[in-house]
Order: sequence, then structure tokens, then C-alpha cells
Amino acid sequence: MNFGSSNEIKSTHRRPSRSASCSLLVALLALGFLPSTSAQKEAQDDAAFACTDDVAMCPDGTYVARDPGNGCQFRPCECSEVLCDDIVQECEDGSFVAPDPCGDCSFPPCPEVDPEPLGCTEDLMACPDGTYVGRDPENDCEFRPCVLCREVCPAMVQECEDGSFVVPDPCNDCAFPPCPDVDPEAVGCTEEVMECPDGSFVSRDSENNCEFMPCPPPSACGRPTDPCMDDDNWQACRDLEEAGCENIGVKESCPLQFACGDVGPSGSDTTVATTTSAPGPQDCLTDTKECPDGTDVGRDPNNDCDFLPCPSTTTTTLTTAVQDIEGVTTTATTLTTAAQESEGVTTTTTMLTTPAQGSGGVATTTTTLITPAQDCENDVEVCPDGTTVGRNPDNGCNFFSCGEEVSTLSSSPTVASGLLILMTLMISVSVSVYVACL
Repeated sequence: MNFGSSNEIKSTHRRPSRSASCSLLVALLALGFLPSTSAQKEAQDDAAFACTDDVAMCPDGTYVARDPGNGCQFRPCECSEVLCDDIVQECEDGSFVAPDPCGDCSFPPCPEVDPEPLGCTEDLMACPDGTYVGRDPENDCEFRPCVLCREVCPAMVQECEDGSFVVPDPCNDCAFPPCPDVDPEAVGCTEEVMECPDGSFVSRDSENNCEFMPCPPPSACGRPTDPCMDDDNWQACRDLEEAGCENIGVKESCPLQFACGDVGPSGSDTTVATTTSAPGPQDCLTDTKECPDGTDVGRDPNNDCDFLPCPSTTTTTLTTAVQDIEGVTTTATTLTTAAQESEGVTTTTTMLTTPAQGSGGVATTTTTLITPAQDCENDVEVCPDGTTVGRNPDNGCNFFSCGEEVSTLSSSPTVASGLLILMTLMISVSVSVYVACL
């Protein structure tokens, strides 16, 4: 065996060099036996379309799909899985920021706020017209411009309705500037009310210098408290007035019944009350007048607020006694006169009492005289001592004399008649007693 040839064979089986290997790879790529890098990428892209269409929900409520470029893994959630508290933070500019779930629930920075204007010194600058201006922080603390007004106004002020004052404007020919607008409701009036003749009430008007509002026009319906009136028929009468009825028919009944006289049947039993002519009760003062007998009377709201008439009651008592002499029966005479005014008629009652001879009892004679009473005025006259006297209905309504007793035996013709009867009876009794003693 030839060892030399053996060495040649070995040499033919030696490992190819690095350069030879690279050349071989290039040749194979050129012939298409090995896939290129672009082909591998296309193969991977083809595999990317094989991901499912399901999604995953993130902690903040959003959703993410699968990533075909990452082995169809779900894409990462944008924010942390930590749920932030439902709180806010107020910034210097008045806005609010909420916790950031993507930043560990920390508050994001607030918006930037412009720095406040610089504080200016408080010195003033005198203007040519004598006024002063200060510095403007919005203009680098420069002095504000002077408003040159040549007028010199008089030193006076004007008061406004709201209580403020305005001074003349030197830049407007010294005219007063307008007062601030006043809300009519802002003017406060007292809360008192005034009663009207129809029983309603009115309050003060803030738009009329707090004067009382006018009362409703006079009503023919009067008041619900008037005689034969109640809330129902009074309201029925008022309804007729508000409906425009000028002539309201009043049926004479109690309670009164009302109907519109314009449409009432002819000859009906109603009297017509017009809203323009029927006076209503008036609101009178609460003062009183002292009567001669010491009583007090008030004012009459249905008679122009004149004082009510004083009661005219006169009582006179005359007592005569004859002493028993030597067994003679005693004669006792009592005269009582009472005058009482009742609807314009004066009733005078005279009582004469005498013991009847031998009867053991008492015989009573009563005489009643009825005379018309004279209606006098209710005025009084002041006496020098400060007392007052009224008019005497038994003396032509002349004033009583100062210091004169109101009730005397001679002050009334009725009393004089009673006295005459008394004297006649006394004479008769005396004669009877004298005859009995003989």
C-alpha cells in the first residue's frame, strides 16, 4: 500500500475553509434552495392573521385585543390595575383634578396660574384739577391717567331715595349723576293696616310714599255683621256688585235677600239699593261724652259719628207725713215721678199713697201721663267751674243753668200736674180726718 496515496485521500476530505462555506451559502440562496429573510417575515405575517377576535377588559373598564406580533398575546392595559378613590383636588384657579389610574392614582399637576399682579405702592399723584390718581397694578404700577375736568363745582350733595348721596360731576358741567336704581319692593313700610267702611283692610303702599292704599268704593251691601246680614247673603250682594249690577234689589226679609234690580220683575217686593247713594257705617273715634246723669255715651257710626243721645231719666220723690194727734190716723203721702225715654215718648208715672181711714190697709192711686219727649241736641255748655250742662227737653231744649239741679219739682209741667193732684188729695184727706174727729 502506498502511504503517499493515502495522505492524498486524507487531504481530499479536509474541512472546507470559512470562505468556501460562505460562498456555498450565497450560491444556494441565489439558486433558491434556502428561504430569504423577507420570506420568513411574510410567513410570520401570514401567521399573524390566525389570532382570535376575543378581547380582555382592563381594570379601568377599557378593552384590549390580541397582538398578532406577540404570539397573539393580549396587548397590555394602558393603566394600572389599581382602582383610584372617587375624590378630586381643587386647584388655585378653581378647577379640579382627579386621581390618575395610570400614575398610581396620584393627582396630576394643576394648570399653571399666572402670577398675581405686583403690589403697587399706595402713593398718589396730584392732577392739575386738584384730584388725585393712584398706581395701576395692571400697567406695571404706573400712575393712572388724570381725567382733566376744568369745572369747579359747588360743595353740595343730593340725597337719593335709597339714602345714598351723589355730588356734582366736574366733568359734566357740575350736574348730579343719576341716583342708583331703587327696587320698589326694597322700600320698607310699616306693617300696620287701616280698616275701611266696608270692613276690609288696606295696607301701606311702598310706591306711594308708604301712604295707605285707597279703600274700595262704598258698597250697598254694608257689612256681614249688620242686622239681617251674614257671610252668605253679604257675599251674594258683593257678587252682584262685582258683576256690574248698578241697582241691587233688596227683599225685605231677615236675612236680607238680594237680586239685581235691572232685571227684576215689575212690581216686585224689593227696594233698590244703589252703590253710589247708600252710605255705609263709618269708622268713628273711640272717645266718649259724659252725660248729665254721669253715664258715658260713644259715637254713632250710622249717624256721621255724632255722639249717641244721653238717657233722659228724671226721678223726683216727695214725702209728706202728718203726725198722729190724739188718736187721729196718720196720713202719709208719697209722690214719685219717673220719666223714661223710649223711642221718642216720655212716660211719667205718679204714685200717690195715703192710708185709708178705718181700713187698716193702704190705698194706692197710680196716675200715668204720657207726653211726647222733645228731642234736643247732644251738645253741652261749659260752666265757669269747669262742669258741663246739657239741654233741658222740658224747657225748650235750653241749656240747664250752671249749678241748677237737673231734677226739681218745678222743672217739669208733668211734675207740677202731679203736685196739683197731690195737694187736692191732701185737702180731701185732711177734711175727712177733721170731720172724723168732730
